[in-house]
Amino acid sequence: MSESSQAKWLEALFNQYYDLLYDVGVHLCKGQPALLDGLYDALQEVFIALWRKRNKLVDHPNIGGWLVVALRFELQARMKKEGRRTKAASYSLDDPDSAPPLADPTPSIADNLLYKEKIEALKALLGIENTRLFLDYTLGGQSAKQVAVQYGLTESGVWMRISRIKKKIYEHPEMFTLFLWILLGSRV
Repeated sequence: MSESSQAKWLEALFNQYYDLLYDVGVHLCKGQPALLDGLYDALQEVFIALWRKRNKLVDHPNIGGWLVVALRFELQARMKKEGRRTKAASYSLDDPDSAPPLADPTPSIADNLLYKEKIEALKALLGIENTRLFLDYTLGGQSAKQVAVQYGLTESGVWMRISRIKKKIYEHPEMFTLFLWILLGSRV
């Protein structure tokens, strides 16, 4: 199949399935206005993916089903990304609209010692490298890809470690409160 006939094939699929995909996307985005705002971009990404895989998909028996599944995956990835961004923003201490700090931003010697003790307790539970990795990801605001490069891991390896670290922290409630103290303690 020549590239011009492939382009016509894509255009025909676009005209045939766009309205259906848009309706499915609206249904999948229900209750998530930020995701709904990006629906047009998600649809565009689905058709770009279709174009990239056109040689494999030209004879697909259910191309409409493939498009719906591709849209669902695209929206799920966007939800996950939005969730991480929202979570990071909720823990951000750099909000320009927030009130000025109540205390002197320079921690006292006693605060520094307590902070060091809490970090040491976290290191004892997780290990030094896992503690650094977790703090880089959570407090440092680095993406999993950046952490993977920094620690010589794969991105999926970083996700696996973060998942295991969270599980350990959840299994030790005293560590969870300690982690919150680390997040907020010396800055409140």
